[in-house]
Amino acid sequence: MNDKIAPLTSDNYPSWKQDMIAILLDRNVYEFVLGKENPPGDDATEKEKMRFRKRCNKTFSSIYLNVSKHLRPLIVDIAEGKKAWEVIQKYFRPESRARTIGLLDQFFSCRIEINEKIGLYAARLRKIIADLLDCGEKVPLKYQAFQLIRFLPDCFGAIVQAIYRWPDDRFTFDQVLNELIAEEARLEQCSRDHEQFALHSATPLRTGTRNISKINRPR
Repeated sequence: MNDKIAPLTSDNYPSWKQDMIAILLDRNVYEFVLGKENPPGDDATEKEKMRFRKRCNKTFSSIYLNVSKHLRPLIVDIAEGKKAWEVIQKYFRPESRARTIGLLDQFFSCRIEINEKIGLYAARLRKIIADLLDCGEKVPLKYQAFQLIRFLPDCFGAIVQAIYRWPDDRFTFDQVLNELIAEEARLEQCSRDHEQFALHSATPLRTGTRNISKINRPR
């Protein structure tokens, strides 16, 4: 697994957290972060105790080395993966009700910009959804899908009406997004075809009038 991820900064905690969990899972040490890995008992062998310490150290080093240098002082004196994880989580995870309400307002007022691609608009929505989840607020799946089609341009009207008739198990963010991207591509192709047709229609046809008149001119 490629464990090169963007280091933790002041503005990427939600995405960093997900990437970091993937790394810890790959290294088989995520249980330490969850506090589910118990130390060996008194009857354990030295080899077992050493293995536990190595895995414990790997948990902390994996986290520490993926934190930007200006944030490392937060955990530099801890040297235990679970505590380091909790300190970072407490530092970045906003618990205030005002923060949650503000993000909910951002989510339900998020609109697609003029000439913005559907994929970029979806990415902005995903960021807000991730921030809300980090605050402990999970946006219901149907609201995620609904917001994706709520403020689309009129040219998407037909596909939006079709999506509204989908069954609940299909009305998900990812499936709606895939349908919208396909429709966006179709609309762009239609626009290109129309422009090409208009260009050809505006081009004057060359005729052989002059030559014909010469041929038919009486001698």
